Amino acid sequence: MTSPLYPVSTIAKLFDLTERRVQQLTKEGVIPKSSRGKYELVPTVKGYINYLKGKSGLDGCGATINIANERARLIKMQADKLAMELEEEKGRLLDASEVEDAWNNIVTRCRSALLRIPSKLALQLSVASPQEAEHIMKKAINDALLELSQTNDITGEEDHEFKEDI
Repeated sequence: MTSPLYPVSTIAKLFDLTERRVQQLTKEGVIPKSSRGKYELVPTVKGYINYLKGKSGLDGCGATINIANERARLIKMQADKLAMELEEEKGRLLDASEVEDAWNNIVTRCRSALLRIPSKLALQLSVASPQEAEHIMKKAINDALLELSQTNDITGEEDHEFKEDI
């Protein structure tokens, strides 16, 4: 006794596909075709189920098929972690929060130094000629830059090693 054959329209409705997609899957060898436009139900369903399993990367239990790829990914992640730890031990890798704190300190000190300039210069500039005003402003900016250069960027404490005129 042979199994009944079903038209492409029935198979398309069963799989919620278009008839054209069923024909494409047949051409790709996913769905076996018995005769012109007719399909056996059981082999057709099995073929489509196997196709979906392969496409999802899962076996029938929902487990990942390719354990070798997952193991290789894990080994790479472990190697990357060890490399980062080694770089940190060598002092080539910094903690992000420490870097952020240091930059916040630098920006705060720069802002403060720049904001002090107008109050220091207001009276001097009011009576100065344009050339004298330019000289006074340049000196005030250089003094602020010198002050910033003599401060440790991370701690904000004075660094007495560098005292050079700018």
